[in-house]
Amino acid sequence: MAFSIVRVSNLTVSSMQVLFNDDINANVGILNVSIASGIDSIPNPEIISVEVENETITIEYQPLFPNVSYQVIFASTDAVPFQTVNGVRIPEDGNRNLVFITSPGETISPVRDNMLDSLSPVYETDEQTLTRGLVASMANKIQDVSDSVKTAQSANYLSVLVEDESVTRDDGPTDTLQYGGAYEILRVASTLTGTDTTTYFEFNSTREQTFKVRSSIMVNPILSTITSDPISLQAVDVVNEKITDDVSLNNYFDGLTIKVANSPVIQVISLSLKRDNEWVEYDVEKFGYTLKSNRYDTSLSSIDTNLDEDIIELSSSSLTGFVGGFILPRAGDEIRISYVYKRLGRNVASSGVSLTTVKSAVRETTPAIVNRFSTNYAPIVTSQDEVAVSNGIEFLSTQSSGSLQAFVSTHPAFIREMGFSPKRIGEYFVDYETGAVEVFGVDEQNDGTGDSPPAINYTYREVYVSDLDFIFNSDRDELVLNSTRNLSGIEAKITFSYEDTFAEGTDYKIRSHVEALNERVQNRLFSTSKLRTRNFPITNVFRILNETTGELYNIDRFNDTSVTFSGRQVPRQIDVSRERVSFIRVPQEVLLIAEELTNSGGLKIFKFNLENNGIKIEAKVVAVDRTGVE
Repeated sequence: MAFSIVRVSNLTVSSMQVLFNDDINANVGILNVSIASGIDSIPNPEIISVEVENETITIEYQPLFPNVSYQVIFASTDAVPFQTVNGVRIPEDGNRNLVFITSPGETISPVRDNMLDSLSPVYETDEQTLTRGLVASMANKIQDVSDSVKTAQSANYLSVLVEDESVTRDDGPTDTLQYGGAYEILRVASTLTGTDTTTYFEFNSTREQTFKVRSSIMVNPILSTITSDPISLQAVDVVNEKITDDVSLNNYFDGLTIKVANSPVIQVISLSLKRDNEWVEYDVEKFGYTLKSNRYDTSLSSIDTNLDEDIIELSSSSLTGFVGGFILPRAGDEIRISYVYKRLGRNVASSGVSLTTVKSAVRETTPAIVNRFSTNYAPIVTSQDEVAVSNGIEFLSTQSSGSLQAFVSTHPAFIREMGFSPKRIGEYFVDYETGAVEVFGVDEQNDGTGDSPPAINYTYREVYVSDLDFIFNSDRDELVLNSTRNLSGIEAKITFSYEDTFAEGTDYKIRSHVEALNERVQNRLFSTSKLRTRNFPITNVFRILNETTGELYNIDRFNDTSVTFSGRQVPRQIDVSRERVSFIRVPQEVLLIAEELTNSGGLKIFKFNLENNGIKIEAKVVAVDRTGVE
């Protein structure tokens, strides 16, 4: 008996269960399942998780659009075949390996909800009854008219800013704005506008230590000092993420290729592999790694533009077979990886970005016989870069006398630190914000620092100047050092304010109206009176013009992806055969090393990935009049 689908059960907008006629291999995961929308303008939902239990597979996915036909497709991959526990594969004939479903649920409609609430309790409206269906059908038409009225009302104004409109998410895939005619979404977030948070990045050995969960871990040195590479203030550290070979999870490994849970990845900090309770460390500094872009780590990262932004490739040169090298990951291994990724929805405030470092002043001289003086640098801080409260300056005697040792013993005028102006022998006061010092003296003569003033040691914060020492790019939320100021390689701290929002295209997509003007049809005319547009879904069509004849066609109707029209003269079509194909010559393409190998003879072999490595040829080309659609 062939391995096949029996039925779909427990179908909701975000999950379902599929029953098969035999027990399923437990290795089946996310890559073996896909859901395809039956409508071009509706995106395919992403599979979130797949769980196998005997003959039942439970699938969780992003919310489906209501009342839309979808195909649930089961297929094998090179790594994991879709098969039974006995090794019988599902026939992948486009028939027995897929099942059609119609998504449940209803579109958002306040009109429908109000009409149902006003009905008498004798009517059953919680389930999909005849009464609910009739009311919903009428309500949806009224809702469409209401939405059109909102759009028409909004068209009477040039622009109206709606700020912090509250929206409560339901279980569906979309949300509707309160007002119609929205043409730009400025901000989507879980907090009100102006809810800023202040934080900082440190580039020193302390930050390195946060990634060393074991003493043997080898950490990328990019965190120890600030470098000449751009520094993203959208960066988020991920420490010790667990990776297995389970492809049903949102992170897994396949050989030397690793998919992580967050993207886009900008830096790999450390990586370790556990096998048989033994750890093998990957030397990031020695072997490097490959990302889609190496913008933020040009010294250790290579580029492969064919990679996804959540994919990391380790170097095959690390498989040395000797101590200090790496081993090829296999099933049953566990990988722990630390990396940095960009939170694309993080908006950094352009004002308030500061670059500082903590420096030491050693044996700084002070003036003689004064009661007040100031340090050469301020503010005076602790080693943790916090403004000191007390004991922030070390006052040392400069001459040996009796029990006093030069540059070892405390100066006798600076014995007791006070929180106010000194009044007695040995008392002093320090304003650590400004570096101002007041001192009484060593005797009743109140001569302050005396004839032998102290030498002082302290740490202070040096603040670098924006647009002189560094530049903040507000479009990219990046900080870049000025190459002429020689700051690369120092320990530093970047302080800034930000607010976390949702990123367009990553966390949400906008389905508002976008006008396409003077779009030429080209070869998207698939009958004498029907054309397909470049963008979809279509919400309105204003004009169809035949530029050759000058005729304006009548618009009969349109759906999400196509427009039907009529006129006096249909567009002229010409079949073209044996047309010569022209290839584009790519001169002087920059070659980026994807991998470096060494053969047994010591010869180095470099592997490159070409940017333009695909050639697409249409089987049939139809030439048409220069017909434009708006």
